[in-house]
Amino acid sequence: DAEVTLRVRFLDPAPKPENETCGTAAVLAPFTQVSATVIDAERDVGSACSAELGDLVYTFTLAETSDVRLRATSEDGLGDAVLSLRSEACALPEDEITCVSGNPAVLFQRSLPAGTYFVAVSATAPTDLKLVLEVFPPTEAPADEICEGAPALPHNTTVTVDLTDHTDDVRTGCSTGFADAAYSLVIDEPSDVLLVQRFAQGEHGAVQLSTPACATPEDRLACGIATQSPARASVRKLPPGEYRAIVESRHASEVTLTAFVRPYAPPTLVAFADRCEDAVVVPRHGGFFQGNTANATSDYSAGCDYGGGMPAPDQMLRLDLDERKRVVLDMNGSGYQTLLNVRRGPECPGTEVVDACDIGASASRSFLDRILEPGTYWIQIDGFAGGAGPWFLDVRIVDP
Repeated sequence: DAEVTLRVRFLDPAPKPENETCGTAAVLAPFTQVSATVIDAERDVGSACSAELGDLVYTFTLAETSDVRLRATSEDGLGDAVLSLRSEACALPEDEITCVSGNPAVLFQRSLPAGTYFVAVSATAPTDLKLVLEVFPPTEAPADEICEGAPALPHNTTVTVDLTDHTDDVRTGCSTGFADAAYSLVIDEPSDVLLVQRFAQGEHGAVQLSTPACATPEDRLACGIATQSPARASVRKLPPGEYRAIVESRHASEVTLTAFVRPYAPPTLVAFADRCEDAVVVPRHGGFFQGNTANATSDYSAGCDYGGGMPAPDQMLRLDLDERKRVVLDMNGSGYQTLLNVRRGPECPGTEVVDACDIGASASRSFLDRILEPGTYWIQIDGFAGGAGPWFLDVRIVDP
């Protein structure tokens, strides 16, 4: 049982909007805000961006090549706006140039040629929207805008990517309507690659690894989408060659990207390691580990375990650092709700490292990215709320 709030408004009757279809589209003048009430509109155009409701259609004409930005905001906050920019043909799914959703929904398209275009406006719930079209002189695309000629991405180094004024160019199906940037990633030998993208609170992010073409779903090698930072994508035993690392952002904000690259090594099976004295040692260059806690016992507690007092079985790994390092621990792919905890020795189980305990209740499981000082550390593989089962742990150790 829970309390709910119901708000009812009695409004004066109003006629249905007439701009229901491409043929009855309302003219959208630049820099003029219009109201769009999306309540009972029919769905008239095909779009890659999903919406619960139908759409209203607007049109505008460009006399010359221009940059275009469309903004739609829900006045009452009851639903996300959905915008679809469409060619002059308008109605069919293939007539869509790009689409985006959010509150606000901001759609940017660089250097649209002169001509007539349409905009379909919808929402995820009945709402009143404010819509505005902005038109600017054409600008030059950033070097990382498209996959062709993408700038090089260094290994094991975090770079900052400003996606402001980037467009949605990569259409491999990893995300829909997200602004993106592409980088060239060169691999010299068979390697394990982990891409990590961090983004701001309230943002949605995606990261992917692709072939250089990055034009179709067949080019996509790995994709990770997240509503909470970070987003991760990984490929093991990637053959030597040139690839594309792509970051994507729903609201075209600033993000960071790291390509962790390590020579391929077969996975290490953690068969026992139930207690400290049996802990499996992590090599200084890291590695990929797999085990199963179903046959282990619960030996150690964890500060972030708020799973209702249900103990979970755990296994232990040992990590010795001679110098200050950046240590990344990724449990993506594990078969249960994981709990990952890092403790500092030298005695086991040691003292929990501050902010180094993470619950992996989501599909991407536990993840930690920490700078660790020289010393002995104990990595505790545990479960949330009594969870147990098969697990994977990718350990990356690089210079900070």
